[in-house]
Amino acid sequence: MKTCAEAADAPRAGHRRPVAGFIAPSTLVTIMRMRSPRFSILLWLPIVALAAFMGRPGSADALSLCGSKIEGANWTYNSVERGYTLHVFPTTCGRLTSGLDPSTAFTQAIAKATGIPKGQHKSFDPNAESMFEQFECHARSGIATFKSSWNLDSWRPQVPFAQEVKEKCNPRPIVTDPTPAPSAPAPIPSLPPAPQQPVSPLPTLPESPAPTPTPTYAETSGSVVHTWTDYLNAGGTEGPEIPSNDTVQIACKVSGFRVEDGNTWWYLIASSPWSSAYYASADAFYNNGQTSGSLIGTPFVDPTVPDCSGGGEAPGETEAPPQNTLAETSGSVVHTWSDYADAGGTEGPEMPSNDTVQIACKVNGFTVADGNTWWYRIASAPWNGDYYGSADAFYNNGETSGSLLGTPFVDSDVPNC
Repeated sequence: MKTCAEAADAPRAGHRRPVAGFIAPSTLVTIMRMRSPRFSILLWLPIVALAAFMGRPGSADALSLCGSKIEGANWTYNSVERGYTLHVFPTTCGRLTSGLDPSTAFTQAIAKATGIPKGQHKSFDPNAESMFEQFECHARSGIATFKSSWNLDSWRPQVPFAQEVKEKCNPRPIVTDPTPAPSAPAPIPSLPPAPQQPVSPLPTLPESPAPTPTPTYAETSGSVVHTWTDYLNAGGTEGPEIPSNDTVQIACKVSGFRVEDGNTWWYLIASSPWSSAYYASADAFYNNGQTSGSLIGTPFVDPTVPDCSGGGEAPGETEAPPQNTLAETSGSVVHTWSDYADAGGTEGPEMPSNDTVQIACKVNGFTVADGNTWWYRIASAPWNGDYYGSADAFYNNGETSGSLLGTPFVDSDVPNC
């Protein structure tokens, strides 16, 4: 594998530099490729003029005209992917002109990088060619021209430039299934057929009645409605907005956070995508069958909507986490999710590194980069048994500090969910 310097000194074939006296075609193509549709083309006229100036005889090249293209850079470690990310912060001029000479700009980023992993040389670069190609994509494609930082990941594969652009400059790693293919079962010996016995007809059983669906109630919003998982303080996780004059299905009502005009009623929204996981203030609905007009003078709540059982449990309160829990300590920042099967659903609060929490149980789910499929259900607050974190980010052996390298994938003492 090439070092950072070698990768930066070997740009891809087909890149041309401007020739004195005119704008090189590749330069103009690069500039227009960088143009974001969010900005007027008038904002790009100075950049085209800059490129024309750099093509005049005797003018400075893109780097000397800018001074430094890179304001700063720093390394961080990703515990789930078990790899490093270089966060690059280009200068304003660097954002607009790094595509003209990505090799020089990339070399500057490596030289300015801080937060080098312990025991590594300052030029540490686990995958130099892949990371340079990610940098080149950020600089040339215009996809990330105005992102706050250009993030280059060591675990990304090398792919053609067109695919790099298609995957927004951070191509997905190829994850192989570590499970070996099952061997073919041994053939079962043939047995002589059993003698036929008369079979008595089975008695006919009555069919089970179909479950009765839970009734819902249609309510129409009179303004844009914000939704939340916690109706007690209008907080927790914010859900999708309900547009004004949109009719949705309501499961039940519950008393919670008092809004400005004194209304304390909240609706549990049954319609998708809220799916009975988010609440909204009843104050933003007509509550009387209207579907348009002013909300002034309309009722605080529709009395035909039933109360939520038990006062209206927030998501996760209907099932308490197990009483017997085990302590585990994180070895890095842990991202938590409501869906362990695909590391998705609703994102929960982050868990700090070296934080000891109570684990309810373990379950097989999404496969992380090193092949670990174990996930922990986190019983401690504020997760309260509603969120999962990859067991790969924990020590799993009683340690509370140090490197995660060489630690077990999971603590076998934690029971299965």
